[in-house]
Amino acid sequence: MKIHIIGGPGGGKTWLAKHLSHKYNVPTFDLDDIFWDRNAGRYGAKAAPEKRDSDLNAILNKNSWIVEGVYYSWLMRSFQLSDRIIVLKTSTRLRAVRIIKRFIKRNTGLIKSKKESLSDLWQLLKWNHGFDRNNLKPALRIIADFQDKVIYYENLSQISKEIENGLVSPCRLYDPSRNSKII
Repeated sequence: MKIHIIGGPGGGKTWLAKHLSHKYNVPTFDLDDIFWDRNAGRYGAKAAPEKRDSDLNAILNKNSWIVEGVYYSWLMRSFQLSDRIIVLKTSTRLRAVRIIKRFIKRNTGLIKSKKESLSDLWQLLKWNHGFDRNNLKPALRIIADFQDKVIYYENLSQISKEIENGLVSPCRLYDPSRNSKII
């Protein structure tokens, strides 16, 4: 099983990846972990593209995986190898609330992470506000050739119900001929 989850910041990608990983015993990988330099002394330092691509290839060479992230421009091989591409189209407002909650948890130590500044939060909120127009639209153009394996969800309750009712099963996730578009 190879699943690629894409969506805006705070859109529920990590929750969904963990949920599917637990249910189907498939390892999950957050693309933030390879895009950002985790050894940098500051928040927001990018990894070198060569390192990022090498780390991505190591993931994609595994037998099964779930990758999730907001990225798209350097992920063509992941889209090609995926059995399913899940696009989360959650509302900008809901994502902003989740971003703020995550910021508070990170800065109070409830989530282990580098502390973000208010300026970092503001930049992420601005980026989130333009995500659908500036990032999601180009990402959808890139995955247009893979529509036979794309599933769209507007909220996590939709997919949660489908998972619990067995509608998002390994068979459905593997079978590209069973396309289900929820827009």
